[in-house]
Amino acid sequence: MATVNKNAGLLAARIAGEASEMDRAASKVRSAVTSEAAKHRETGDFQRSITSGRVPGEKGVTDRAVWAEDPAAWSIEFGHRTKNGTQVPGAFIFSNAARRF
Repeated sequence: MATVNKNAGLLAARIAGEASEMDRAASKVRSAVTSEAAKHRETGDFQRSITSGRVPGEKGVTDRAVWAEDPAAWSIEFGHRTKNGTQVPGAFIFSNAARRF
């Protein structure tokens, strides 16, 4: 009877994590987010802050992530209230970009 190594999934994830295709996929996601951000551009700071890279995952797996360095990223994505109480709706830049995939 054949057996499967109990760590086969982890080993496959570690191998995939080092593949250049993962970098290309992250680049496509970053492009989609940047494109979505361009629709909401005011100063361009948020759009310029969008970056991607390799990040350490669990159990030695290398993941890819796309994020914004802008300190206001959370408020831009999901909305906020101004000091005078006016509700500013979220732009949902990352959320809308994710829907493309």
